[in-house]
Amino acid sequence: MLNLSVLVQKLRSTLGKMEIALGAIAEGIVWTNAKGEVEWSNASFERMVNLERLTGILGQPLHEILPLKQEGQEVSKENHPAVLVLEDKEYRLPFFDFYQEDKRIIVEISGKTFNSSQDEKTAVFVIRDVTKRQEAERRMEGIARFPSESPSPILRVNKEGKILYLNTPAYPILESWGCKPDASVEGEWLEEIREVYASGEMKEKELKHNDKHYSLLIVPIKGVDYVNIYGYDITKLKVLELQLLNAQKLESIGQLAAGIAHEINTPIQYVGDNIQFFEDAFNDIESILKEHKELIGRIKEKQDPGELVESIEKLEKDVDLEFLIEELPKALEQSKEGVRRTSKIVKSMKDFSHPGSENQVLSDVNKALEVTISVSRNEWKYVATLETDFAEDLPLIPLFPDEFNQTILNLIVNASHAIGDKVGDGSTGQGVIKVSTALKSDFVEVRVQDSGMGIPESAQAKIFDPFFTTKEVGKGTGQGLAISHSVIVEQHHGRISFETKAGEGTTFIIELPVEEVKAAKKES
Repeated sequence: MLNLSVLVQKLRSTLGKMEIALGAIAEGIVWTNAKGEVEWSNASFERMVNLERLTGILGQPLHEILPLKQEGQEVSKENHPAVLVLEDKEYRLPFFDFYQEDKRIIVEISGKTFNSSQDEKTAVFVIRDVTKRQEAERRMEGIARFPSESPSPILRVNKEGKILYLNTPAYPILESWGCKPDASVEGEWLEEIREVYASGEMKEKELKHNDKHYSLLIVPIKGVDYVNIYGYDITKLKVLELQLLNAQKLESIGQLAAGIAHEINTPIQYVGDNIQFFEDAFNDIESILKEHKELIGRIKEKQDPGELVESIEKLEKDVDLEFLIEELPKALEQSKEGVRRTSKIVKSMKDFSHPGSENQVLSDVNKALEVTISVSRNEWKYVATLETDFAEDLPLIPLFPDEFNQTILNLIVNASHAIGDKVGDGSTGQGVIKVSTALKSDFVEVRVQDSGMGIPESAQAKIFDPFFTTKEVGKGTGQGLAISHSVIVEQHHGRISFETKAGEGTTFIIELPVEEVKAAKKES
């Protein structure tokens, strides 16, 4: 026999699940009685009208809760969907404007009437927010209607490369492609067009023509054999990006300056100490040489040298001649090493701060890494040891050296900060930073690995977002990884990713294409 309480419990559970499901729907759903008063609504409708269900919605007339405008005019009660729907069995109404405070929302309302168990008329409404859709449709209508008047390049090209349409601003694009309006697109750009046509997914590509930079958005059109190409002049944006990169570079150089001064001061200090040692040793040896000269004179004159020999032996003992003979070569070698080390630091800093090129140049990745590691030494030496594992078979690859160096600097500094958060000042032990390179078929892989705390799971999805940082205030701007992502992905057409494990560390992986680009030339 069916237990009534169990049946009621199951019914309540089912109704609860339905409540959750209807609340998850994006559209607002409202149920009204024959008077147009709300008997039930879902969570989306509550958010839409910014009212609480129990205190501001249930039992209230829908036309009062949802005041509408059409073409700027208030919709009267008699013409409101809440009233009109109850007069018809099913009704689909046109677009209305609804205002939540000062925010304009465009809504589309569908309604249908039912007869309740008491044979009373009730109605259910579905209210869709179509604001974004309407705005997108208006923009597309404007592009379709007035392409010839657009100040930006617009082209239409079929999958065979034939140009079906272009406006006047698009002519520079054709020049950069090396074709004329009555010809067909060929080569790299035809491949891009065919790829977009086949995949059905839009693609964005950058193009430079003379002193102009363009971003070209290749958009597939469903049901036809062509694509539309919309161009945007991003020359000013490129200038701003370069200024931002240079600003960060200057900031990095400024931050590194004190550490580099310290790095230079250390070898210069022991070179100075050794010079003082050389001076004192020279004076001692000079006094011995004078005694030896007098001894030689006495021997030549056949005089008794006995007393003078004893004086020389005593002098050699006083100045510790054996020690000087043993230590002077070491001090000289130390001084030479100090000069070499200082020269290396200065050269690395010069290479790092060298003005960037507008074009890619064929570069030695390992050399670029060595330069950046050298100038960043003071950032990591107190908290970590830095190991390198460079592949010897790397070819020269096309790089923007200045931007690439800045990216590696960002990763090394971030690694040192991550380790610093784990080991403190390094007095109780240091972490490890490992920089490695490898050749992987058609790309060069660069890895920067640290033994820090790892990236929190909550931050991983945002790690390359501009201005996002997990560092304390004043320690990071949140731009380093965002710029690094832009440099590797957009400028070098490579990839940057990371692997991380809580409490064990993070590895950033950069993949750079090996193939040479037209603008690349061997670095002089």
